[in-house]
Amino acid sequence: MTPGYLSGNFDLNDRNDELWFKFRCVAHELSHRILDTIDTAYGEYECVKLTFGSDKRTPLNNADNWGLFLADLYKFRNLRALPN
Repeated sequence: MTPGYLSGNFDLNDRNDELWFKFRCVAHELSHRILDTIDTAYGEYECVKLTFGSDKRTPLNNADNWGLFLADLYKFRNLRALPN
């Protein structure tokens, strides 16, 4: 993982979104290590576009697709208000 990348962009107002984003970054980076994924596209919009392409393997090999997928699982599994 790249500590410099993970150290920024976490000054969000919503604590739940901050944790979701941190989890997404870690999941994205771990997918490189565990699944040997690559960076084809970044961000929700671009990752969704990959799913409509002709090669159905592309989204499965894209790190940010895994980051988004796992972060959404994390967020919906832990739907609770965090203390301020």
